[in-house]
Amino acid sequence: MNYQDRVRDVFAELKQSGDIEDILRYSIAIENGNLVCISELYAEDDGMIALLAKWRQEAVELHDQFEVTFESTKKWLREFVLDVPDRILFLVLDKHGQRIGHIGFAHVLNEERLMEIDLVVRGVRGVAPGIMSLAATALFGWANQTIQPKGFCVHTLGSNAHAIQFYTRLGFEFESKELKQGEYHIRMRKDAV
Repeated sequence: MNYQDRVRDVFAELKQSGDIEDILRYSIAIENGNLVCISELYAEDDGMIALLAKWRQEAVELHDQFEVTFESTKKWLREFVLDVPDRILFLVLDKHGQRIGHIGFAHVLNEERLMEIDLVVRGVRGVAPGIMSLAATALFGWANQTIQPKGFCVHTLGSNAHAIQFYTRLGFEFESKELKQGEYHIRMRKDAV
């Protein structure tokens, strides 16, 4: 099976999970927690949608040009996550099962065989220090085993020093910088192991 087919098959299988047993079976272990796919199980879960909306509202770098509401988040989850074949999102849970944030991949159906790290959001601050780094590292390991990409990339604003430091600590290296709409956009890359 080639890279493109693996992406489609693996992402579809995870996102179609409709019950908690499937979610737990496909979870990815991290130190002091785990990652669970945001799947069809959560598409109509008002509590989950409200939590995602809250995190999106707080993550101003994600929504500087649109208003975040419960309804817009529900639509976003359906149209821009679950229905997109090359995008996947995981909840980051601490060792107590508390939802700490989310992290995923996007734009992975490409000829370069690169998986773009996407939607890294820490929704709960002050608990489980380092868990987002652990989540990213576990996600890279999972991708290397299941999808076998050539590498990983990330796009971030040049003004987002925190994100640049986070990705640098994870082993990403600067690849390019482009001026778009008056702001520099940075692309960083990390080879697969």
